[in-house]
Amino acid sequence: MRSNLSSILILLFSWLTQGYSQTVVSPDSIELHAHELIRNQDLDARIEAFDYLNSNLGDFIKQYSDFQDSFPRFEGLAVLENNDLELRIVTYQLYRDTSTYEYGGWVQSSRLKEPVFLNDDSEIWEDDQDLDYLEMMPDNWYGALYYQMHPIIESNDELVILLFGLDNYHFFTKRKVLESMVIANGALSFGQHLIEMEEGLPKEFWKRRFILDYSVQAPATLRYDSGRDKIIFDHLIFMPSDIPEQKIMRVPDGTYSGFEIDDEKQKLVFIEKVFDQVMEEAPGGRERSKEKRDLFGNPQK
Repeated sequence: MRSNLSSILILLFSWLTQGYSQTVVSPDSIELHAHELIRNQDLDARIEAFDYLNSNLGDFIKQYSDFQDSFPRFEGLAVLENNDLELRIVTYQLYRDTSTYEYGGWVQSSRLKEPVFLNDDSEIWEDDQDLDYLEMMPDNWYGALYYQMHPIIESNDELVILLFGLDNYHFFTKRKVLESMVIANGALSFGQHLIEMEEGLPKEFWKRRFILDYSVQAPATLRYDSGRDKIIFDHLIFMPSDIPEQKIMRVPDGTYSGFEIDDEKQKLVFIEKVFDQVMEEAPGGRERSKEKRDLFGNPQK
């Protein structure tokens, strides 16, 4: 009788403490390491902060798995979330030197069993001629800081999200990325045949992502414009650079190209010229906010 009672007590104790056996990561710890990642001048300290976020941010995100509360905004983390879709994406950047950047990220969705870590493999892929056509998985992700998202396909079986990201790439050349993220059958992948650059191309020749390289002297826009329901980006031209090491630079010419979103055929159709006239202001506005913000769009304290 006493033996049975002891067994019951052990089982009861195990059940009561099961929730406490999981790793609990505090907001202060995440905030500290996110701050160190972009503010500390010592590379080793930044690497340590980056590794910490790669290892622990997933456990912290789990505390917000009901998608009812907005995820905390910390300097150093780029956060995108859509509570209606029960989707959250967090990305961050490690600065190694002026031409070397590394990215990390986590994706949380009610369609995924657990938050998924994004392992940056962009060093391998960034100069691949087939980059626009490659499908990638979370463990060989093309890393970027995501600043905007737009759902394009939503069904019981599949969720496809357009992601707009920044890759700091190299010293003279920066890169904007239009990525497609797919969640289907409980799995995550990147790159779906969506982008039709020429009319009549077979679907297998549609691009999986769109890359926009531009010179650091003249930032280019790439974004979803909700007012026009189009993707808008700067039309770029080559010009001689006044920097000898750069020789030529790629800069906006004041006109805009884009993509029409064809919901019926589930594709993006390239548009050479979105507007008939040169605009004085970029679509969606490029005006400076009076409120100071960091690289991730968060208000600076």
